[in-house]
Amino acid sequence: MTNVILKVEHLTKRFGSLVAVDDMSFTVNRGEVFGFLGPNGAGKTTLIRVITGLIAPDAGQVAIMGHSVQTEFTQAIRHVGAIVETPVAYGYLSGRENLEICAALAGEVSPARISALFLAAAATIFRKKDFLI
Repeated sequence: MTNVILKVEHLTKRFGSLVAVDDMSFTVNRGEVFGFLGPNGAGKTTLIRVITGLIAPDAGQVAIMGHSVQTEFTQAIRHVGAIVETPVAYGYLSGRENLEICAALAGEVSPARISALFLAAAATIFRKKDFLI
């Protein structure tokens, strides 16, 4: 199994004459926490949209777990869970029911994994409120 989770090489994205992302390169390795910081208009969302295959780059390459987003999209994106911009959940469903819908879309998430995620999220919420479970 590869240690490189995400590799972005010389990525450029333009919208007409506006260069939103200019020759961006970086690598994220297994176990690292990585984020994008910058003011509005800096290209953070554009970069995430290119990484997740929602828009195509004008130049450069993106690989997830060694699979090119451009040429091996299905293999690459199966390792990704992303919410770009505003997260949306069905307000008329419970948190668990929303997780079950997302799991069904992903296709390879067991009911035991859903339970584990739900309990971990609940534990985090209660810990932040100084409750013990």
